[in-house]
This record gives sequence, structure tokens and C-alpha cells, in this order.
Amino acid sequence: MNIKPSLIPNLQSISRMIIALVFIITGFDKLMNLNVLYTILAHKEFIASKHMVIIFYSSFELILGLFLLVGYKIRYVAYLLAFQIFLLTFSMHDFWSMLAHEKIINLQFFMKNIIVIFALIYIGSNKPDHLSLDNAYLQLKEQNKQRKPK
Repeated sequence: MNIKPSLIPNLQSISRMIIALVFIITGFDKLMNLNVLYTILAHKEFIASKHMVIIFYSSFELILGLFLLVGYKIRYVAYLLAFQIFLLTFSMHDFWSMLAHEKIINLQFFMKNIIVIFALIYIGSNKPDHLSLDNAYLQLKEQNKQRKPK
């Protein structure tokens, strides 16, 4: 199967946007269901105020998801989200300390999160795709360099 070279940048942009939607939807859902999130954190023995939950878990995910969607500061945003998912994965999905039925479900969540972490690292390690604000900024910067007389 031959993939047209012009299709590859579109697939990169679409992939980045789909991953961003995951964070936007979950961040928004957490903002709408703060009591559920607070109960989960209390069950995991996190000592956190509702304000910290609102600011860190919900808003952080939602805002960075929006930044990733439009392609603003992709490298930093992708690495920050990967780091957040890394911390949450090892603290919330500790399948190695659970019983059989919990272990299977949390192992699946753990592996899914590992995949998302490496997808974000991949996004952050590449050049900005052609549908991102970062790429538009780089193109404008290059055009300004070419306009200036030497």
C-alpha cells in the first residue's frame, strides 16, 4: 500500500488532534464531576483540597489539551502531559498491589496510559506539523528573514 507523501502531514496533524481531544474531554468531564474525582483521590489516600483538584487535575488537562489541539507550544505541552500521565499512571493504576479482578482492569488502564505517554513523547520530539500554530509561527519567522535586506 502506497501512502501519498501529502497525506502523511495530515495524518500527523489528525493524530495530534485526536490525542488532544482525549485530554479535553477528560479534563472537561473531571470539571463537571469534581465530587467523583475527589472521592477517587480520597480512596487512594491523596491529601488534596477540592481547589487543588480543580486547578491541577481538571484545568491543567483541559488547558493543555486545548493547546495541543491548536498546536501551540507542542513540544512543551506534549512533555508536560506525558509527565502528568506518568505520575498518575503509577499512582492510580498500581495493578501489582491489587486483587485478581482489579488487577486485570488496572493493568489494561496502565498499558493504555503507557501508550499515550509514548505517543506524547513522539509528538513532542517531532517538528510541528503543518496544521499547528507553532508551524505557522515558524513560517512567518522564515518569511520575515527573507524580506529583510542583507
